[in-house]
Amino acid sequence: MILEELEICDFRVISGVETVKLAPEIRHGRKRPIILFGGLNGAGKTTTLTAIRLALYGRHSLGHNVSNKEYEEYLKESVHKSRNSLVQANAAYIHLSFSYATRGEVSRYTVKRAWTVNGKVKETLKIEKDEKPLEELSYEQCQGFLNELVPIGVSDLFFFDGEKIAELAEDNTGKALGAAIRKLLGLDVINRMRDDLAIYLREKNTAAMPEEHQHIISTLKEEYDIAYASYKEALDKQSEAIRQIALIDDEIKKSESYISSKGGEWARSRTEEQGRIDQLLAEKKMLEGQLRDCLAGEFPLVIAMNKVEELLQQLESEQDYKKQLLLKVTLDKKIIALKKALEKTLHNKQLVEQAVTEAFADVFEAANTVEVIHDCSDKQFARTAHLIREVLPNARKQMLELGQSLADIQTELDNASKNLERAPDEAFLKDELEQIRAFNQKRSEMVGVATLAKEEAKKSLRTAMDIMRQMQKKESEFSANFSSNRAYELAKRSRELLNEFADKATINKVKQLEAEFVRSFKKLARKDDISIKATINPKTFDVRLLNKNGDEINKQQLSAGEKQIFAIAMLEALARTSGRKLPVIIDTPLGRLDSKHRSKLVESYFPTASHQVVILSTDTEIDKEYFNTLSPHISHVYEVDYISDEGRSEFLKRQRYFGQKLEDETVKEFTPDVA
Repeated sequence: MILEELEICDFRVISGVETVKLAPEIRHGRKRPIILFGGLNGAGKTTTLTAIRLALYGRHSLGHNVSNKEYEEYLKESVHKSRNSLVQANAAYIHLSFSYATRGEVSRYTVKRAWTVNGKVKETLKIEKDEKPLEELSYEQCQGFLNELVPIGVSDLFFFDGEKIAELAEDNTGKALGAAIRKLLGLDVINRMRDDLAIYLREKNTAAMPEEHQHIISTLKEEYDIAYASYKEALDKQSEAIRQIALIDDEIKKSESYISSKGGEWARSRTEEQGRIDQLLAEKKMLEGQLRDCLAGEFPLVIAMNKVEELLQQLESEQDYKKQLLLKVTLDKKIIALKKALEKTLHNKQLVEQAVTEAFADVFEAANTVEVIHDCSDKQFARTAHLIREVLPNARKQMLELGQSLADIQTELDNASKNLERAPDEAFLKDELEQIRAFNQKRSEMVGVATLAKEEAKKSLRTAMDIMRQMQKKESEFSANFSSNRAYELAKRSRELLNEFADKATINKVKQLEAEFVRSFKKLARKDDISIKATINPKTFDVRLLNKNGDEINKQQLSAGEKQIFAIAMLEALARTSGRKLPVIIDTPLGRLDSKHRSKLVESYFPTASHQVVILSTDTEIDKEYFNTLSPHISHVYEVDYISDEGRSEFLKRQRYFGQKLEDETVKEFTPDVA
C-alpha cells in the first residue's frame, strides 16, 4: 500500500482546500521513502495523521467504544471555525487516495468522506476504484470494505503517535500488547467465525425442537434482544453523560481562568478573609484582657526582679540569724542548769565552768550579726519566698507567651487585611460566579445520569446473560438430537478447532515476535543495551526483559527514553510479524529520547521502517543535525505554517526544512517489498 494524495477541506485548522502529495518521489535518480512534515507545536501537523485515520475508519478512528452521538459531535467540532464570523463553513471533507496490491494487481482507491452540519450532522462515504465509483456499496458496506482492506487493528502498528508509543511503553499488564497481537493475528475474525457457527448450531438445534419449545426459545430470543438493546442504550447514555461532563469541565476551567485573571482568587475568598479577620480580632481582644489581668497582678514585680531577689536574700539572712539567736537563748538556759547539777556532784565550781565552756565553745562562736529590718514571721517569709521563686517566674513566662501570641495575631491581621484590599468586590464577578455555580449544578446532574446509566447497563447486561443461559439450557436439552447430523457435527468440531488454532497460532506468532523484537532492539539500542532480550507470555502477553545473564530487568526502572525505544522496537517487530506492507506514519516520536537514542532512531529506524515513511516533527525533534542525516532518504518536505491572524494552517511543499536545504549523498539502496 502506498498513500498517494490527501485532500482536506475545512477540517480542524485547515481552511478551504489543502492538497498534500504523499507518494515517495524520485530525487537524484532514486526513490526516497521519507516524507517529512515540519511545524511548530500547534501548527497542525497531527491533522495529517488524524485525517488519514478518519478517512479510513470513520467513527472507529476515535476508539472502540465511541457512540454515534459522540462521533457526530466530533465531526461537528472538526469543521473549521473561521476568525471571520461572517463566513463560517458548515461542511468538511477528506479525500484520501492510495494504491493497493491484491494478488499481484495494483489498484488505485480514493476514499471520499464528507459531512455537513445543518443542525444535524449528515455524513457520506464513497469509494472510487481506478477512478470508477463503487456505487453498489452503501455507507456501511464502504466502511466494511475499508476495514477489510486495511484493518484498524493492523493500522495501529503503522500509523502511530507519541501516545501510542507511551501506551505500549508504560503498559505493565500486557493488555496493550495483547490487543495488538490479537488484531495482528486476526483473532477477531476467528471470534466472528465462532459466533457464526454458534448461530448455525443454534438454528439447527432449534429447528429440531417441538413447536412449543421453539416458541419458548423465540420468546427468550426476543427478551434477550430487548435486554441487550437496553444495555447498549444505557452505555450510549453513559458515554454521552461523560462527554457532557468533560465539556462542562472545560467551561468551568475557562470561567475560573477568567475569574483568576480579574483577581477572582481573592474575590472568591473575600468572605472567608473577612471572617478570619473577625476571628483574629476576637482572639486579640481576649489576649489583651489576659494581658491586663497579668499586669494588674504580680507581674509589675518582675520589672524589679533584681531588687526582689536581694529582698529574698535579706529575708533568708534575717530568718537564719533569728534562728541562731533563739538557739543561743535556749542553750544558755540548759547550760546553767547543767552547771548546777555538775557542781553538786563534782564540788568544784571552777573545773565545771571550764569543762562546760570548752565543750560548747564551737556552739557559741559569734554568728554574723545581721541587721533585722523586716522581722517577718515564718508564715510571711514562706509566702514571700513562694511569690519570688514560683509566682513571678510563671508570670514572666505567661507575659512573654501572651506577647508572642499577640504579635502573631497582629501579623495574621496585617496579611488578611492586605488580602482583603486585593480582593475586588464579589459583585464585580457575580455573573461569572453564578455561571460556575450553574455549571457545577449541571455537572452534578450529569454525574448522576452517568452513574444511573451505568447501573442500568449492569442490570440490563445481567438480565441478558440470564436469558442467554436459559436459552443455552433449553438448547442443550435437544442438542443430542443432531449428534448424527454431519453438517451439525462438522460445525461443532470446527468451533473446537478454531479455539485450538487460535492458541497455537498465538504461540507461533509470539515466538516470531520475540525474534523480531531482538532484531529491532539491537538496531535501535545503544551498545550497552544490546544484550537485552524479551520473552512474551502467549496467554497474558506480559513482556519480560532479560539481561545477558538471563536475569529479569524491571521495566519500571528503565528511563523514559529506554521505554520508548523498547516500545518502538516492539511496534516495528509487530509490523514485521504482521506480514503487511503498509506505510509508516510517525507523529512526534523523539520527545522523550536522549541524544544517543534519538541518533539511533534517526539513523537506523526512519530510513528503513517502510517503503513509505511519513514523519511529523517539530524543529526541536528533527533538528539541523538529524535533518542532514535523514536528507539522503527524504523524498520531499512539507512546512506546516500556522497563520495566527487568520486562525488557519497551510501545507507548503518545500526543498527546505526550517531553513535547511535538502542535500544528497550516496546511500545504501533500500527497496523494501511493496504490497
